[in-house]
Amino acid sequence: MRATQLLTRRRMIASLPVVVAIVMSGAISFGYNQLLKSYRADVEHTFRIITAIDQLQMKLQDAETGQRGFIITGDESYLGPFAEGSVSIMDTVAEIRRLAEDNATQIARLSRLEELTTAMRSYFCVR
Repeated sequence: MRATQLLTRRRMIASLPVVVAIVMSGAISFGYNQLLKSYRADVEHTFRIITAIDQLQMKLQDAETGQRGFIITGDESYLGPFAEGSVSIMDTVAEIRRLAEDNATQIARLSRLEELTTAMRSYFCVR
């Protein structure tokens, strides 16, 4: 009986490093999983901002086309799409501002963009 207990004790002691390694492996895996989730959230946030900026770029190009048509022809019908686009531009800038609220540099740039957009709308008498 004593020999059996001694053998069992030796087996337990011999398996202890394996058990510790498994527990440590699980803890490390859990930590990396949490880190990856955090990175994924940051990447998704960045892609949302990039998508909004791409939309803004397209809207600015559409507004510029309307302005150009008015400037070249003097026909005020070109200002209709410009007026609709300029309101949409301000909405998109507000969305980007909301998404980038944690970045002071980007907020300053967005403020300047809002100033320029407001000046552009005022120049073409679009309210």
